[in-house]
Amino acid sequence: MKTGREFWMGVAVAAVLGGLGLMLTRRMSEPERASAVVREAAAPQHELLAAVSELGYARVPSPPSEAPPPAVEVPPGVDTARAYLARHYGARWPEIEKAMEASRAKLDVPFVCSEWNDVAFEFEQAMRLKPEEVSELARGKFAWPDELSEAWLRTEYQTGRPYQLRPDDLPLIEDAVAALNDEIRAKAVQWAELVDYIIQNRWATGDYLRAPYTTLGLSKDVGFWSKSTGGHGWAVTLTLRREDHPDAATLESEIYALRRRRDETVVRYLHRTIGR
Repeated sequence: MKTGREFWMGVAVAAVLGGLGLMLTRRMSEPERASAVVREAAAPQHELLAAVSELGYARVPSPPSEAPPPAVEVPPGVDTARAYLARHYGARWPEIEKAMEASRAKLDVPFVCSEWNDVAFEFEQAMRLKPEEVSELARGKFAWPDELSEAWLRTEYQTGRPYQLRPDDLPLIEDAVAALNDEIRAKAVQWAELVDYIIQNRWATGDYLRAPYTTLGLSKDVGFWSKSTGGHGWAVTLTLRREDHPDAATLESEIYALRRRRDETVVRYLHRTIGR
């Protein structure tokens, strides 16, 4: 366990929009869409409501299969994943097997597992964030374009009444939110660097979910950042939950509060352009 899939129009914004007679929808930007996989259900109610809408999650049913997939032939002397995992989990296997099957894990396939110590370094490199990924996390939380454009505004701020922009409106909007953007940008960078530090520390202390074959069905944790990877017969999932990392959660909430103030400022400005 993300978004940016981000968090728009909280209670404060709703009040502002109601007073202005506007209906505003806020669309997430692409960097944030990739940055955070799930949102923690234990978030405060107003943040949770914002998270659900801003992350843009929707359950799409899988198309029905015309026919069941063909059985995979298992060579003689080679384990299936089901047989290997049954030995690995012992008495816990029936419950885990049920959860994995519910998650549609394919268990009746050939399976060979490498020694963990032989492949752990590859997993560490896969799980740790690259510098450009840290920067992308920060950009996603900042959620403002490098260059403001009318097209971006009309996509991100869709109102129930048409607003009319002139060429000089864009720099004026930028000026109106400049101080807020400076603060949001700084906190977004701080948050992304903190997430990177937490990931490194969690890996160094072995505080992650590791299992042969798959981690499907083994945990119901959701959080503000999550990543899974697999190979060599192993699967690893690392999930950062708000309650486990209150410093990151607090900083994230501060960012969302500032962004709501920024949205209010933009909406107020756009409202003044209606009916020009």
